[in-house]
Amino acid sequence: MDARIAARGLIVSWAVAAVAFGPCAAVGGGSPLNTLVVLNTRSRRSIEIAEYYCRKRGIPPLNVVRLKVPVRNDITLGDFERLIRRPIQKHMSSFGLAAQIGFIVFCGDFPYRIWKDKAHRNGNSLTSALFYGYHDSPPPCSLPASTRSPLCRLGWGFPRWEREDSGWRPVVVSLLNAWNETQAKRLIDLSVSADCTRPTGTVWLVRTPDFNRNKRWMLYEDAARFVEFARVPVRVVITSTWEVAQVNHVIGYMLGRYAPRKISTIAFLPGALADHFTSWGGYLHDSSWQMSVLDWISNGCVGTCGTVVEPCSYREKFAQPLLFGWYVRGYTMGESYYFSLANPYQSLVVGDPLCSPFAVRPIVKAEWVQTTQSGKHVRYFVTAADEYHPVARVDLYCDGRLRGTVTNIVPQPGNVVIVSIAGTDCIYRVDEDDDFRDVVRGVAAAIRRNKPELAVEVYGDCIELVQRYYTPGSLPPEYSVRVSQGNARLKTVWGWTSSDRFRPGGFRARQPVALKGTPVVGDHLELVVRARNGTGFTSQVAAVEGDTCYSLLGRLQRAVNQCTSAAGPVRITDVEKIGPRGEATCSFVSLDTGPDAAATYIEFRVRAGGRGSSLAGGYAGYLTSNVRVLLPRGEVRLACGREQISGEVSVDEWRISPGHSITLLAVDGTAAGGMGWTRVLTFKERDEYVVH
Repeated sequence: MDARIAARGLIVSWAVAAVAFGPCAAVGGGSPLNTLVVLNTRSRRSIEIAEYYCRKRGIPPLNVVRLKVPVRNDITLGDFERLIRRPIQKHMSSFGLAAQIGFIVFCGDFPYRIWKDKAHRNGNSLTSALFYGYHDSPPPCSLPASTRSPLCRLGWGFPRWEREDSGWRPVVVSLLNAWNETQAKRLIDLSVSADCTRPTGTVWLVRTPDFNRNKRWMLYEDAARFVEFARVPVRVVITSTWEVAQVNHVIGYMLGRYAPRKISTIAFLPGALADHFTSWGGYLHDSSWQMSVLDWISNGCVGTCGTVVEPCSYREKFAQPLLFGWYVRGYTMGESYYFSLANPYQSLVVGDPLCSPFAVRPIVKAEWVQTTQSGKHVRYFVTAADEYHPVARVDLYCDGRLRGTVTNIVPQPGNVVIVSIAGTDCIYRVDEDDDFRDVVRGVAAAIRRNKPELAVEVYGDCIELVQRYYTPGSLPPEYSVRVSQGNARLKTVWGWTSSDRFRPGGFRARQPVALKGTPVVGDHLELVVRARNGTGFTSQVAAVEGDTCYSLLGRLQRAVNQCTSAAGPVRITDVEKIGPRGEATCSFVSLDTGPDAAATYIEFRVRAGGRGSSLAGGYAGYLTSNVRVLLPRGEVRLACGREQISGEVSVDEWRISPGHSITLLAVDGTAAGGMGWTRVLTFKERDEYVVH
């Protein structure tokens, strides 16, 4: 059969056509074309891991940088600039890759701690220094304002969307490493196999008794609510214990402990993320009595994060629990970590940044059409994965290098977005020169203007709505969104809500309190509780010789929690020491769940009646410390694009000469930007098309 005729209409995906690039059709926000792999020629292990990663992920040879770097844990800032950063920039500039690279993956043995002044512990991590530059870390423990990441909680900014005008080009940077090559290859296999599988799993968020490492627990419930609206089969379990064990189907795990001891009993799903908020988790190969984040990798996780310099107890230097919210919405592992790190300058991100189990991707097909007088053409067809992921853009690559955008769907001026909340219409009409972010911000502003009783937050393409003023017993408001074509030529903006009515949070109302000083005989603690229905109770304990705040609160806890009165709507939980002299804290927690439970009134009275007593503390009010996660909440999601895109690419018009391959990469119109692609046939002089 004539090769030219046989090639007509033939559809070839990259996974089938590109033997050199490996099976990598299932991808999310990142693609091999947007990824730069860095290997260290001084390390056999680095070379082996990089070669395996490139083969499994399908990284083009052009996207591999070979550096010659000493195999050690530390490097000076000057050597980092000379041996790592500048050579990477030179490679991207020389091969015209700067516009397309959104992910940088260091493979294997690289110095992961950069010192500007080692004597004063002024150091950064490898991944952060390349992500947003080196930041001074002045002693003693501090959190300089200059180290704040502009991408934290943003949901935008990586390769699918135009950068801001600051000139800084955000790039996800990760170190792909493990205790040995076998574990590193297993990580890669788990990551590739996880992509786009949308697994049913559990995220465990553990509040431990370790006060100094337990700084993230107050953010757990908000993260759980973010996951709740994500339309995925993932549940979040929040628990108070030292750690969990013998649990299955785990896709995420977060706790605060210097050395979790039972992680080998946890069955992590492919694509799982985990970290443990301890000072030296980022000490990969240093000797330390604290657990290295590499232990998460060796137990089946594909992503983790730890600090490489003593961070002190700043939760901003560690991943926020919202990490899992980004992840289940289709962002990659690397994007999810950088969106959840407020001040990442000492944080080392470890694993495969491309892993995206919850991504969906456009379906891309292409074929050669008959040669005409105008030259050779490739016809492409792109279909949205579902109604929530319209197709926004198609880019053309030649031999792995970005040549340009062949189709770009933008918000059409005149499209109208109407968000109706409790009978009030909040209207935004797409304006000239609006990009998609402008539309999201415009809709959010319209809601704020028309519904001032709502708290409105924007996370990427998601607009979160929280009912700030709530009457106990009331029904949450109904809401909906509709988008019309308006006076535009096409409808390119889409919107939907996660439900037809705001949903209240299903957590217990709580109020933490602290007790300080030294109790003496004659001091008393008294708790008076009054429920919304008027019922209540009173409980009291007296200090005895040798009491501390911690022991005194513990006895009040036992007295309250053992109360058999049906009128007892409150329990005391999480009694913890917070200082060297026995200072302590605890939480008053409702037995009921939801926003109505926050209407429980308590008076925690500290009566210092003993001679020489320094006991201090107390609280009078409602259980409102976590009321925001209890209040009814809704979510509006927007997207830009079309259900289908088709067109033709003229080989001659794009000046693609014979012997070169063409890849068409499609991006969906959400902030997560799932990517799909097809690599069409290479052509030769006599229209002889062959498969690579």
